[in-house]
Amino acid sequence: MNRRHSWLFLMAGSLSLAGSQWLTLWLLARTAPPDIVGRYGLALGWVLPASALAALQLRALMATDPHLGARLPEYLRLRLLALGVFALVLAPLFWIGLPRLGSGALLGAIGINRLVELCSDFVDGLRHRDRSYLTLGFSQCCRSGAGFAVFALIWLSARSLVSAILAATFMALCSAMLVDLPSLRRFWAARSQAVGKEGKTVVGAIATAADLRGVLRFAVPLALVQFLNLGVIALPRLLLGAFSSLEAVASFTCLAAVLSVASLLASAYAASLAPDFAEAFRAENTTNALGSGRPIPNLRSRSMVPARDLLRRAARNVSLGSLPLIAMLAIGGEPALRMLYGTRIAFPQGAIVLTALFAALWSLAAVFGTAATAARRIGLQLWAFGLALVSGAAAGAFLVPAHGVVGAAASLLVSAIVLLSIYLFSFRRFWLAQGREARNLLPDAPYGAVAD
Repeated sequence: MNRRHSWLFLMAGSLSLAGSQWLTLWLLARTAPPDIVGRYGLALGWVLPASALAALQLRALMATDPHLGARLPEYLRLRLLALGVFALVLAPLFWIGLPRLGSGALLGAIGINRLVELCSDFVDGLRHRDRSYLTLGFSQCCRSGAGFAVFALIWLSARSLVSAILAATFMALCSAMLVDLPSLRRFWAARSQAVGKEGKTVVGAIATAADLRGVLRFAVPLALVQFLNLGVIALPRLLLGAFSSLEAVASFTCLAAVLSVASLLASAYAASLAPDFAEAFRAENTTNALGSGRPIPNLRSRSMVPARDLLRRAARNVSLGSLPLIAMLAIGGEPALRMLYGTRIAFPQGAIVLTALFAALWSLAAVFGTAATAARRIGLQLWAFGLALVSGAAAGAFLVPAHGVVGAAASLLVSAIVLLSIYLFSFRRFWLAQGREARNLLPDAPYGAVAD
């Protein structure tokens, strides 16, 4: 496979999952009253951040773990444990419900759907580490396509949102059983053969309780990072649900779904570079330890591009790819959205422009976030997303009651500015300090030596 274009398969898979959610919103906006769309958007706003904690960001860790084969049992135990906790937390909400949602059945249906998706996400982590991007994209396309087809059939025939979501979840589960489960079995069999060849003593020294603690050391903070990430996205619609109407929630949810295309493209492209970022940062750590500023040959590395250049190149490509799309949406977005979703839902022009600017900055932040994960700079991400959430919440609490959807979009833009500014400042400071350390470690040149 040509790795230069392998990110396209990741993009296709990510777009299929997002496209399934977008088509669900499109179908509801075309065929249901705005308050139904608003309830669906509110339910997503509650469930998605909670499911981020259950995900523990294991896929990102698995994609950058050089000892994945030995630590696979620990990853599997963590995924099963987190899913069990997520189900226990979700169960009371299923019976109690939340304000403005009426019954909790909608929350429960979306939660069960997320449980199935997280099971497939574990297998996607194995494929990501092996760079099996074609298989990964195929799996995501299968379960999203089958899920939406069944959702549309049930919704149009029975007009029951909960039943349609549960039917789509069942089809996604069938797809996972047919496509993902065999891949997991093959990977596990290959691991067992490797264990047999290497001997139990070597593997036993690696796969210990210390490995479980080591995975948790990064998994829990990364889960908090993703929780804050989705919290930034979900908070404006929750504020709209509290201070405005369900129609405003529907407008903001549909608008954000369309303009998130650019950030999804950036995330897919950045995710395809995650193993390369991990190898580049490992090579940099080795060169610094040897007192040399040049990258040294890494037998496991397929890329000799320094991490700094890789990050700069990725940010440039994301900017060139996303800005034209965002500009077109900002200029002609209002009539296009009305043609797309119909006339039942209003889309203020100011909200479209502000959300487009947010999508541009958020796309760049996705590249820095991938690099930070590969470098295991989890503390940076916690601070960045935490401050982004706090600043967005403060702006939203002030702007949403007075300006509605436009205020919600402005709060998103504030969060993106804070997040990207922290990333830029921190990485610049990190590489400046790294350069000073490398210069201090260089031995003094002998008299008469000539620099090459």
